[in-house]
Amino acid sequence: MKHLLFLSLIIFLSSLGISQDKAKDLGQGKTQLFANGNHVRLVTIKTQEGALMASMEVPKNIYLSVYADKEVHVGPDYWEFSGSISIRTKPESEMKQGFAAEQMATDVVKLDFADAVVTVKSQEK
Repeated sequence: MKHLLFLSLIIFLSSLGISQDKAKDLGQGKTQLFANGNHVRLVTIKTQEGALMASMEVPKNIYLSVYADKEVHVGPDYWEFSGSISIRTKPESEMKQGFAAEQMATDVVKLDFADAVVTVKSQEK
């Protein structure tokens, strides 16, 4: 049931995504966050006006990357991004030796937003 709910959230969020042309531009020369699967992370997605669109928990053993126009690093376990944003996740079991950035560019769950505010909080669980 939990997986079905997560999949439904991903499908819903993907429908809010941006055009293919804009998506191709994301990740090139943008601010990046790469987080390994050592911690649970809470990801919150809001409009620029502050309305909550979605939030999700990225469990341990899942890699997370965020590409954005602008990053404000607020603390050691908290990041905020704004503008055009691409959020990517990939199971640790599918990661290989090498650069995480290259691996996160393919075969991942990917959510793109044209104009949003995203926060990422690390949590001990």
